[in-house]
Amino acid sequence: MCARPVHLAIIHKNYLDAVLRGEKSVEARIARVRCAPFGRVERGDVIYLKQTGGPVLAFATARRVRTYRDMTPGDLRALRVEWNDRICGSSEFWAERHGCRYATLIELVDINSTVSPSLRRRLLDWVPRGSRSGWHVIERDAARRAA
Repeated sequence: MCARPVHLAIIHKNYLDAVLRGEKSVEARIARVRCAPFGRVERGDVIYLKQTGGPVLAFATARRVRTYRDMTPGDLRALRVEWNDRICGSSEFWAERHGCRYATLIELVDINSTVSPSLRRRLLDWVPRGSRSGWHVIERDAARRAA
């Protein structure tokens, strides 16, 4: 049986704060090209939440994961109408995603803001230096060794 990965999501402060307050329940990753977490995150996976330019502040479990591919501008508008009350995306968020063709929507549950300082440091050790990616997939065994 394969060990399931854990994930490190880099999130802007205002969105991370909304998750921690319980206002934002769906993390949306919308991109022009197919990249993580598309096809890499599944129900039950653990997702660590790191503030952009800051520390890992919390973790959550993926309850449901929905993926969309080959989206048109109309599909993106439909996603916004159906999901934005849970995504909490600003007008700028949606405008920046014009032309995107892939989306991963992850319903977050069991949000916990207790992450040990040692785990915070070690999770960051698994992120390649200079990486500008907003999502990292870490093998579960590696994350356990980091704890």
